[in-house]
Amino acid sequence: MASPGLHYLTLQDLIWINTQVTKKPQDFDYARLEEATFYQYGYGTSLKLIEQAGRLAAHFSRKRPLASGNEATGFVALLGFLALNQVHLRLSDAEAAAWYLGLADQPEVAATELAARAQTDEAEHHGEPPTAEILTAILGQFPRTIEALLQQDHVARLA
Repeated sequence: MASPGLHYLTLQDLIWINTQVTKKPQDFDYARLEEATFYQYGYGTSLKLIEQAGRLAAHFSRKRPLASGNEATGFVALLGFLALNQVHLRLSDAEAAAWYLGLADQPEVAATELAARAQTDEAEHHGEPPTAEILTAILGQFPRTIEALLQQDHVARLA
């Protein structure tokens, strides 16, 4: 029987994602990274996946917890959080960077956008989801997006 709760990415998962997208370990502000990671959670029962993912999408990158790669890390984390909970987005590599950047600081808009693109995986899964496998697949599916978001992060750091 599946767990009634949602599955979440950990701080260590976010650090791993960041290392994968930037190709090297980055310095980070632990308190800000923890706060940015907690955007996955909701109040009370914390079972409103799309709303919670909307907050993550809207706020993670703006918290800037990492020395580099905040946008790319936030994007992969968003897709990873959804996929851990059997939801995938109808989204192409060509459109994903601009789409993701358009969600910044707008959790209601982000939740609406996510709901419009959400596709539930109907297969029943048991136990803990394979986090590393899910995240690796996302990294492979969106190389152009990740590169574009890394460039955006570089521009943001120079500003």
